[in-house]
Amino acid sequence: ILSVLALTMSAEGERESLKYCMMGSLVDICSWGHEYVRNLAFEIGKEWKFNGSSTPIESEINLVLEIVKFHMKHNAETEALDLLMEVGYLEMLSDEKKEEYLTMLLHLVDSTNYKRACLYLTSCSKYLSTPDHEATLGTAYDMYMKFRDLASALRIALLVDDHKYCGQNVKMKMVFEETKDFSLKQQFAFMIARYGLSVEIDDEMVADENEKNALQEVVFNTKLSAGYHILARDIGVMEPKSPEDIYKVHLIGGRRAKSSSLDSARPNLAAIFVNAFVNAGYCQDKLMTAIPDSLLFKNNELWKASAVASLGMIHLWDTDSGFAKLDKYLHSNDTNVVAGTLLGIGIVSYGVKKDYDLAHALISEYSTGATSITRIGGILGLGIAYAGSQKDELKSHFSITMSNSQTPFEELVFSSISLDWCLLVPAMKRLQSQSYLS
Repeated sequence: ILSVLALTMSAEGERESLKYCMMGSLVDICSWGHEYVRNLAFEIGKEWKFNGSSTPIESEINLVLEIVKFHMKHNAETEALDLLMEVGYLEMLSDEKKEEYLTMLLHLVDSTNYKRACLYLTSCSKYLSTPDHEATLGTAYDMYMKFRDLASALRIALLVDDHKYCGQNVKMKMVFEETKDFSLKQQFAFMIARYGLSVEIDDEMVADENEKNALQEVVFNTKLSAGYHILARDIGVMEPKSPEDIYKVHLIGGRRAKSSSLDSARPNLAAIFVNAFVNAGYCQDKLMTAIPDSLLFKNNELWKASAVASLGMIHLWDTDSGFAKLDKYLHSNDTNVVAGTLLGIGIVSYGVKKDYDLAHALISEYSTGATSITRIGGILGLGIAYAGSQKDELKSHFSITMSNSQTPFEELVFSSISLDWCLLVPAMKRLQSQSYLS
């Protein structure tokens, strides 16, 4: 009763409501209503800040959990989780009593509120430092796993840098092991492939050899191009488009552009980029494939490199047809054409992993070649082809280039960019996944 009276009669900042509550029996405290419970939560947070965040809250855990239970029951998940984060409860899930604390917390959520709780946790994690960030995501992961929301659990696992054993993401493996449904595992594989993580599917994740090979093809994007073409045909967009279709030049009237017959370098350089993007991955177009080589390379250096590199975008993900189309340009006497070819090979290979590392074999030789433009083309080609792979061989390759005092400034810049692509793309995709979850 004194605790309730202190709600309105105590001096400001004294926290007497919490003081008298802790001196009482702590039985059925939530029966005094929402306002009283909210005030207790507020005073607990003030007490925690006053005593210092390093002070244990063992004596207040039961009270905190009772308040959290009340909030969860009354659709106030945000208030419940704010209290847990404010008093450092989620941080305690990483110490020796993790299982005990986690079990108590998971008992407070049910099938009606766990999604809202997890969504709030993942949203808050973006604004927390590393230990709190991982603890918050780990809690959301455990909630999803408890209610067998495995797809959402996998999204969380991909956000958490959890590679404790032999470089494997332990949480991700647990998601695979939780189900025997092959179609569900296929969906997991597509999610991993979209994330850009090169994961080796092992026997623990999938026991059947045929299923394991099928999932590995999905993760490595081996058949991504074929699937993309099937989808494009199904929705009726497989027909190649020309730059004029995008420009809508027929609506301009008297100001209509003459054509994209490659007479003017600047507008046609723009046409090359437009053509590459609107036909990306279709392996066919109306501009580049219709132009003879003699006319294709009559313009300036940038134009030549861009023209050849655009073929890589048109054949995106289809390494077989893309390499066949670009191979002849590797033997050109024009170094700008070779540079564009190397960049095109990198674009074709982006996100696709095969048993034979053909892109690396083709490009690496030129990335240390005789001329600067081909070296730059090779450097950028490697960076694009293996973006997010964290390939140790490329780390060493770019590090050697960057540590060489004789390396020209332009090559240092592009080596830094390519190394950044190789190392940091997964981190960027974590941000994309966080945006998706929120």
